[in-house]
Amino acid sequence: QYYEPLYCKKTPIKKFCFCLKEPGCGACGCLDGEHPAVRALLTEELQEETRREKEESLCRFQDSVCERVSQQARLRKQQQLLKSYETVSKVRKQVRHRLAAHQTVQEGDELSQLPGGRWKRSTARENPESHTWKDQKDYTESTNDGGEENEQDVEVEDEMLLGQHDQPLHLHRHRSKTVTFQNDTVYEPDPTVSFTTDYRASQVLWPHENQEELKRQRQSQFLMYRRHFMDTEREQLKEHQRHRKHLKRTARIKNEKEQLRKAEEKEMERQRQQEEERKDMAEREYLILERLMLDEEEAAEKVER
Repeated sequence: QYYEPLYCKKTPIKKFCFCLKEPGCGACGCLDGEHPAVRALLTEELQEETRREKEESLCRFQDSVCERVSQQARLRKQQQLLKSYETVSKVRKQVRHRLAAHQTVQEGDELSQLPGGRWKRSTARENPESHTWKDQKDYTESTNDGGEENEQDVEVEDEMLLGQHDQPLHLHRHRSKTVTFQNDTVYEPDPTVSFTTDYRASQVLWPHENQEELKRQRQSQFLMYRRHFMDTEREQLKEHQRHRKHLKRTARIKNEKEQLRKAEEKEMERQRQQEEERKDMAEREYLILERLMLDEEEAAEKVER
């Protein structure tokens, strides 16, 4: 006889009572939780709850780690921005001081301030004397008062500010600009000063640069650019020729393959025609033999009659 399982009424969880008596009688041990099925269900529920708690704790830990990492990245970015801002402010300040140190005057004003005025007549012209610029003297006095620390700071900032319109001040000790009261200004060569592409700005900052040197440098730069352009054009032409050769080669290979395919198709067609002709010949021979056999049979029947 089959008995359907009933839910036990007195136990706190749903479990089955397989005894033959009334449900919840306690004869099968279901009230005490000693049945193997009950223990298995309890163990499974505990394991499921433990697994869920572990997953939740893992998710919380991952979220906290991501938040800490993002916070550290933001702090690092802010520090880098602060450092870059300080560097830019130092560079801007140094550039302003340096531009203010250079005296930009026109040629007529400069000649009018010299002895003799615009007529270029003075007693000093017959006995030329060399003079240094005022900014060199001021810079020498400031470096003497500043000490070794100031000199190191200036050298570091000068290395940062080497650019198009910049002449490092610490180079003035080695390169003095000699001026005489004649038409021409004498300059000592300085190989460390790089050529600037902004000709107008260089004329404003340093109006007495050697024009021939600038012209020669501009010519060399023009030749360099022209060589670069010609090399580029030559490479493009070579690339175009290689592309044309590649197209011709691919077309030739395609033509050869097409010819081979047509030859193979012709050969297959010829073989098929030969096979059909062979079959036709065999059928005709078979029909002829069959007709001959029928004629022989008819002749034999006539002889027998």
